[in-house]
Amino acid sequence: MNFLLQDIAMDVEASTSDSDELKQRFRCFYKLLDVQTASIIIATLELVYFSYEVFSTFYLFIQTGEQFVLSFSLSLFGLFLAIIAIILLFVAIWTVTPYLLVPHLLMQVAAIFVLFIFTLFCIFMVVVGTSLELRIVNVENSPEGEFALRLHVLMNQTFGISFQIWALIITTGCFFYLQEKAFIKSRCLDTQLDLNIGPSLKPKLKNATIDIKIDDIMKRSAISVINTDATRNTAETDC
Repeated sequence: MNFLLQDIAMDVEASTSDSDELKQRFRCFYKLLDVQTASIIIATLELVYFSYEVFSTFYLFIQTGEQFVLSFSLSLFGLFLAIIAIILLFVAIWTVTPYLLVPHLLMQVAAIFVLFIFTLFCIFMVVVGTSLELRIVNVENSPEGEFALRLHVLMNQTFGISFQIWALIITTGCFFYLQEKAFIKSRCLDTQLDLNIGPSLKPKLKNATIDIKIDDIMKRSAISVINTDATRNTAETDC
C-alpha cells in the first residue's frame, strides 16, 4: 500500500512539474505571457471590436433604411459567426478542448486573406492610382493630400495584417498547448482512478479476467467435442 501511494504521489508531482514546464515552454511577448493568457487577451479585444461593428452596422442600417438590406444581412451574418468563434475559444480554454479553437483559427486565416487583398489594393492605389470615388471629410483636395491618405490607409492595412498574423501564431501555439495540457490531464485522471480502485481490487480484477478466459476456452472445447461426436454418429448411421 505504501509503495502504491508513493508511486501515485510521484506521478502527481511529475504531472504538476510537466504542467509548469508546459507553461514555461509556451510563452510569448518576450516570455512575459503564456499563450493561453495572450489568447484570452486577443479574444477579448476581438469581442469588443466585433460588438462595436454589430452596433455600427445596425446604426447604419437604421440611417440608410432598406436600401442595403443584402449588404446588412451578409455583414451581420459574418459578425455573428466571428463572435461564435470567439466564444468557442473561451470555451476551449475553460474546458481544455483544443479542437474548439479550429473555428477561430479558420476565422483568423480568412481575416488575413481579406486584409492581404486590401493591402494589395492599397499598394496599387498608392503606386498607380484608382478611379474609385471616395467621400472623405477633412482631407485636403490636392495630390499631396490624396497621397497622404493612401499612404495612411496602406499603413493601417499593413498594421492590421501584421497583428492578425501575430494573433494567428499565438492562437496556434495555444492549440498545441491545450493538446499537451489535455494529455497531462488525462494522465492525472488515470492516476486518480488507480488510487480509487486500490491495491486489493487489482488482483481480484486480474483473477476474474483469467477465470473468464478459462471458462471461455472450456466452453469452446466442449462445443468442439459435441460437434465431433455428432459427426461420428452421423457417419455410423450412414454405414
